[in-house]
Amino acid sequence: MSSQNLEILSHLKQFGSIEPKVAWGRLGVYRLASRILELRQSGHRIETIIEKNNDGKRFARYIYRGESLQGGKS
Repeated sequence: MSSQNLEILSHLKQFGSIEPKVAWGRLGVYRLASRILELRQSGHRIETIIEKNNDGKRFARYIYRGESLQGGKS
Protein backbone atom coordinates (compact mmCIF):
# COMPACT_ATOMS: atom_id res chain seq x y z
CA MET A 1 0.00 0.00 0.00
CA SER A 2 1.34 3.43 -0.91
CA SER A 3 2.29 5.97 1.73
CA GLN A 4 -0.55 8.26 0.59
CA ASN A 5 -3.06 5.44 1.01
CA LEU A 6 -1.72 4.72 4.48
CA GLU A 7 -2.04 8.39 5.45
CA ILE A 8 -5.60 8.58 4.11
CA LEU A 9 -6.57 5.34 5.85
CA SER A 10 -5.09 6.59 9.12
CA HIS A 11 -7.04 9.85 8.79
CA LEU A 12 -10.26 7.98 7.98
CA LYS A 13 -9.86 5.70 10.99
CA GLN A 14 -9.06 8.60 13.31
CA PHE A 15 -11.67 11.14 12.11
CA GLY A 16 -14.24 8.95 10.35
CA SER A 17 -14.28 10.89 7.08
CA ILE A 18 -12.20 12.94 4.66
CA GLU A 19 -12.88 15.45 1.90
CA PRO A 20 -10.64 16.74 -0.90
CA LYS A 21 -9.82 20.07 0.78
CA VAL A 22 -8.54 18.27 3.88
CA ALA A 23 -6.67 15.66 1.86
CA TRP A 24 -4.87 18.34 -0.12
CA GLY A 25 -4.23 20.74 2.77
CA ARG A 26 -3.16 18.29 5.49
CA LEU A 27 -1.87 15.30 3.54
CA GLY A 28 -0.77 16.75 0.20
CA VAL A 29 -3.03 14.31 -1.68
CA TYR A 30 -4.49 15.86 -4.82
CA ARG A 31 -6.21 12.82 -6.39
CA LEU A 32 -8.25 11.69 -3.41
CA ALA A 33 -10.87 9.81 -5.46
CA SER A 34 -8.16 7.62 -7.01
CA ARG A 35 -6.68 6.82 -3.60
CA ILE A 36 -10.16 5.99 -2.24
CA LEU A 37 -10.71 3.58 -5.16
CA GLU A 38 -7.44 1.83 -4.33
CA LEU A 39 -8.45 1.54 -0.67
CA ARG A 40 -11.80 0.07 -1.69
CA GLN A 41 -10.04 -2.43 -3.95
CA SER A 42 -7.87 -3.51 -1.02
CA GLY A 43 -10.95 -4.32 1.06
CA HIS A 44 -11.98 -1.13 2.88
CA ARG A 45 -15.63 -0.09 2.89
CA ILE A 46 -15.78 3.64 2.17
CA GLU A 47 -19.04 5.45 1.47
CA THR A 48 -19.26 8.53 -0.75
CA ILE A 49 -21.56 11.40 0.21
CA ILE A 50 -21.95 14.42 -2.09
CA GLU A 51 -22.19 17.71 -0.19
CA LYS A 52 -22.30 21.42 -1.04
CA ASN A 53 -20.04 24.10 0.40
CA ASN A 54 -21.21 27.61 1.34
CA ASP A 55 -20.84 28.74 -2.30
CA GLY A 56 -23.06 25.89 -3.51
CA LYS A 57 -20.18 23.94 -5.08
CA ARG A 58 -20.42 20.17 -4.76
CA PHE A 59 -17.71 17.96 -3.31
CA ALA A 60 -17.39 14.37 -2.14
CA ARG A 61 -16.96 13.39 1.49
CA TYR A 62 -15.68 9.86 2.06
CA ILE A 63 -16.84 8.06 5.20
CA TYR A 64 -14.97 5.05 6.57
CA ARG A 65 -17.22 2.05 7.27
CA GLY A 66 -14.54 -0.51 8.16
CA GLU A 67 -12.91 -3.42 6.39
CA SER A 68 -14.79 -5.89 4.26
CA LEU A 69 -15.07 -9.37 5.72
CA GLN A 70 -14.01 -10.74 2.33
CA GLY A 71 -10.94 -8.53 1.98
CA GLY A 72 -9.78 -6.94 -1.26
CA LYS A 73 -8.81 -8.25 -4.65
CA SER A 74 -5.74 -10.42 -4.94
